[in-house]
Amino acid sequence: MKSILLATAVATVVASGARVQAADLFTTVPAGEAIVSKVVGINVDDNTHRHLGSIREIAYAGPSVKAYILEAGGHMVAIAPAALRFSYDAGAKSWSAAMEATADQIKGAPEFTLPAE
Repeated sequence: MKSILLATAVATVVASGARVQAADLFTTVPAGEAIVSKVVGINVDDNTHRHLGSIREIAYAGPSVKAYILEAGGHMVAIAPAALRFSYDAGAKSWSAAMEATADQIKGAPEFTLPAE
């Protein structure tokens, strides 16, 4: 996945012919921001705190998150980013996620298959 993202970034810069300025190479990440390694593996619950599944992958389209891949009940489904609510518990130093869906809706969702590498 990392190699795909790097190749996409390099191809975009090369194709555009743009020169990257030193000031555009780096940024800051505020302390409360989610890091991908902290998001993958998060349990996702419904509104009544029932477990629906866990985030297994994150799909990107360019620089944006296209979907969170939820592993639930033996299959995977692609969840729209806007459908998930993330929260951070500073005391426990852990992330959690919830969505307005039922286990039956997740079971009935189109199955996502990881592309072959």
